[in-house]
Amino acid sequence: MQWWMDLFEDMMFCGMLDTSNVNHVECIRYCFMDVIQDELNNFLLFWNSHRIRHSAGAGCPGGVPDQLYFLPPDGAHDCGIVVSPATATSFSVHVAQPKVCVSDDFREYLDYLTNFYGLGMPAVWQDAVSLFMKLSPHM
Repeated sequence: MQWWMDLFEDMMFCGMLDTSNVNHVECIRYCFMDVIQDELNNFLLFWNSHRIRHSAGAGCPGGVPDQLYFLPPDGAHDCGIVVSPATATSFSVHVAQPKVCVSDDFREYLDYLTNFYGLGMPAVWQDAVSLFMKLSPHM
């Protein structure tokens, strides 16, 4: 995550990004949200599929996290906490997917500008910076 923080700080230092401008913050979320989510998903896949060495004195077995979760070794026990269905339902009501833009109208405006310039949603950070540079003068 430090890399992303450094990128956004560099954009602020260069005068490209003004975090006191709510529209700039919304635009940065619009341009970067999918790219950052893809990075997080790739990290999750990597982390859950790498091998963890067994360590002397460790209270857990070595192995691949996904395999340990889905195919626990013999003698393993579930350390999870039992939650009542009512509590689980209550929790799920309070958890919402993050919105790219706070305002649906602003999201539609950014979609319009993106289509107007013939741009697509970025897949890599360089394209996200380019999209932000194209859209931010309209903020």
